[in-house]
Amino acid sequence: MKVTKSNQGYRRRHIALTAFVAAVAASVLAGGGIVLANTAGDGSFYACASDSDGKVLPGSIREDSEPTCRPGTHLTSWDQTGGGPAGPAGADGAEGPAGAEGPAGPAGPAGPAGSAGADGADGVEGPAGAGGADGADGAVGPAGADGADGADGPAGAEGPAGPQGPAGEGAAMFGQNTGTSVAGRGSECTLGEVNLFAGNVGVGIPASGQLLAINLNQALFSLLGTSFGGDGRTTFGLPDLQSAAPNGTTYFICDAGIYPSRN
Repeated sequence: MKVTKSNQGYRRRHIALTAFVAAVAASVLAGGGIVLANTAGDGSFYACASDSDGKVLPGSIREDSEPTCRPGTHLTSWDQTGGGPAGPAGADGAEGPAGAEGPAGPAGPAGPAGSAGADGADGVEGPAGAGGADGADGAVGPAGADGADGADGPAGAEGPAGPQGPAGEGAAMFGQNTGTSVAGRGSECTLGEVNLFAGNVGVGIPASGQLLAINLNQALFSLLGTSFGGDGRTTFGLPDLQSAAPNGTTYFICDAGIYPSRN
C-alpha cells in the first residue's frame, strides 16, 4: 500500500500501522516465533536470534538499526516485503551410497633408483687346499756385487802411556836451574801475558803451577779459570812452565796490568 504526503489521513494511518506492527511482534515473540512486515514501508527489521533454536530474543527487535547481540546469539533481519528471518538449518541428511569406482589412471613415471644397500656379511672361510708338491731347486745364480763398506766402528780405548824415551838433541838446554827469579814490577803488561826473564827479578809472578786465592786475584781468575788446576771456588792454578824454560831462565805471568779486551 503506497502512502503519500498528500493524503490527509497519512499521519493517522502511520501511527496505527506502527502500533499494529508492535502488537504482532509481541504476540509472536510470546509464542516462540516471528512473523513481521514493515507495513509503513520505510525500513527493515533487525533482531538477535538464539544460536541453538533460532528464536528471536524478546526486546532485541530494531527497525532500521542493528542491535548488539550477546554471545550465543546471532543477528538476523528481514525487509519491508514481509516474511520472518531464516529458520535454523535442518539436520544433515543420510549419506548417499558410494559411486562406482572410476577407471584406473595412467601409470606414473618411474621413481629414482634407491641407494645401494649395505655390504653383506663375509661368508665362512673355506677349508685350506692341499699343499702342492715341492718344486725342483733352481740353478745357483751369479754372485752379487760387493756391498758398500760399512761405517767405521767406534775408536778403542786409549792404551797406557809408554815409558819416557831418551832425551832428544838439545834437551839438556831446558828445564835446568829454572824458576829461580822472584816476582817484581817493571813496564806495564797485559793480564795473563807470559814473558821469559833471565834476571833475578821478573815482571809478574813465576809460572810454576802454584795455586792462587781467587778473592785476591779475581781479574786473573776470570781469564784463566781452572784450566791449570784449583777448585774454582777458592783457588785456581797457574801454568807450570819450568821445564819449558831454557836453563837459568824463568817464565813469568802478568798478574797486575791491563785487562785484555776483544776486538
